[in-house]
Amino acid sequence: MAFSILFCFYKPARAVDCTTAPINGSLTISTSCSFPNTYDGVDAGTGTTNTAILTVSSGTLTVASGQTLSAGSVKFTGGSLFLIQTGQLAVGKPLYMKDADADGYPDSLSLITNTATTGYVRRSSLASLTLDCDAGATYSASNTCCSANGSACGADSTCCSAICGTNADGDGYFSAALGHSGTCQATTKPYTDCYDSNANAYPGEPNSYTVNRGDGSFDYNCDGAETGPGTHANCTCSACGSYGTIANCPSVSDPGCGQSYTAGTVSESYSGGTCYNNTGSFCTTYSGTVSCK
Repeated sequence: MAFSILFCFYKPARAVDCTTAPINGSLTISTSCSFPNTYDGVDAGTGTTNTAILTVSSGTLTVASGQTLSAGSVKFTGGSLFLIQTGQLAVGKPLYMKDADADGYPDSLSLITNTATTGYVRRSSLASLTLDCDAGATYSASNTCCSANGSACGADSTCCSAICGTNADGDGYFSAALGHSGTCQATTKPYTDCYDSNANAYPGEPNSYTVNRGDGSFDYNCDGAETGPGTHANCTCSACGSYGTIANCPSVSDPGCGQSYTAGTVSESYSGGTCYNNTGSFCTTYSGTVSCK
């Protein structure tokens, strides 16, 4: 079948990009087009051998001035080749793409050459033409351009863990007020900390405390309430003389979280087989501080 090679010494408008060539293998062109990069073409094989076939079945394949097109061989079953000024074919020459960490994913789709170069690998050996998110580290299979835990961040979307925040108190929970900026974190408990400046304040904290968590609140378990015991048995009586221990010690209601309370002094005496509360010397004053969570 007839074909033609045209040489041009002026610079016409750039042709439409050719269909993306495979990573490893041959390509058939059936419409007028050109390849986009200074070094481009098709690649197959190993070492320095290129066995890929570039076939032009119709239309015009344009090689721009200064461009080098590589292929193991070029086959025309129709159509034409249009070489502009210093454009050239490099038959048998392989293609190399930059992959600095050699993980099989290129650092760029335009950094291509036909000469073995440090940091470049054969195009035919790549795993994918998907850009490497981190040219200095092993490619992430999810292809999320993300930062590792401990890296500075300003949004969840920048982190591989999808958690960007500051766990200021080290309890594993994040405060919504401090979240979404700081460093990428490995945690499954994001943004539920009601106070991120006290490691004892976190969802589900079981203990109660007599001092506020640091901001005036006693809501340590992050349930939105300050919960105390309500009332206290406020005296501990000694033996009622030699006849036993008084049974009806009074109680007092909470004066408030963190507040002190005193039951007052009660005492006991024995008369007719019964212990009584009255002023005396046997019972002691019971006092304390209300604890809450």
